[in-house]
Amino acid sequence: MSERGKIVIVAGPSGSVKSTLITKFLKEHSHYIFPTSATTRKARPGETNGVQYHFITTEEFENSIENDGFLEWALVYDHYYGTLKSTVQIGLNEGKHFLKDIDIQGAKSLMNLLDKNDLKSIFISPPSLDLLKERLLARPKEDGANIETRISEAKKEMEGAYLFDINIINDNLDEAYESFKNFILTS
Repeated sequence: MSERGKIVIVAGPSGSVKSTLITKFLKEHSHYIFPTSATTRKARPGETNGVQYHFITTEEFENSIENDGFLEWALVYDHYYGTLKSTVQIGLNEGKHFLKDIDIQGAKSLMNLLDKNDLKSIFISPPSLDLLKERLLARPKEDGANIETRISEAKKEMEGAYLFDINIINDNLDEAYESFKNFILTS
């Protein structure tokens, strides 16, 4: 029988560059899997159903909630997002390791639901809210009202950083990645 897998969750405010860290790690460590979440938001250009997300209707998502089909789920920026219970539980039992970005609500749910031996948690913080705002302004898809909403949410999310096993302040991408990688591989 193979060793039981683990799931590493990564949270942080939008613009903290958590996706960059995850993508780099997954390219270097193919034995980690990024579980595909379900969402009710529309696919963006270049996204494929079943790859970045399982794009489903609100009705389908709510039916899955009622049938206990999610390990965790949340309503974020007017769209549902959730981790499919079947995908992760089967994978953990088969010894697979998962690396998942997640919002703070979902992280709290998983921390309460999963055994501490199955779960490791990382919070990625920006060095300051001013730098976070600069990063968000540099994104082509962001508008001013959306950025102010994200900054307001970032303040709330950062208050929960203490709940995580480690808080990595991303003021230098290379250093942040080394801390990120070392934590995952040694914990």
